[in-house]
Amino acid sequence: MAFSLLQRCFATRIHLKNEQPFHPWETAMREFLTIREFSETYNVSVATIYRLRERGELAVVKIGRASRIRRTDAERWAKSLPVHQ
Repeated sequence: MAFSLLQRCFATRIHLKNEQPFHPWETAMREFLTIREFSETYNVSVATIYRLRERGELAVVKIGRASRIRRTDAERWAKSLPVHQ
C-alpha cells in the first residue's frame, strides 16, 4: 500500500516524537499563513482578505496555486490597525 507524503511525515513524527520539522519545507511554510489561518487568527472574512490585497494593504503571495500570507506581513498589518480605547 502506498502512503502519501503527508502520511509518511506524520508517521515519522510519531515514531521519533520529534517536534523539529522533518522536512526543510515545513520550516519554510511556518513563515506563511494560509488564507484560512489568517482569517481565523485575525477574525476577518476571506472576502476582506482579498479586498485588502486589492487595495495594497496586505501582500498575498502565490506559491504554486496556493495563496499565502507572510507572518511578518500579517503582523505588520495587525499593528497598523487603529487602537480604540
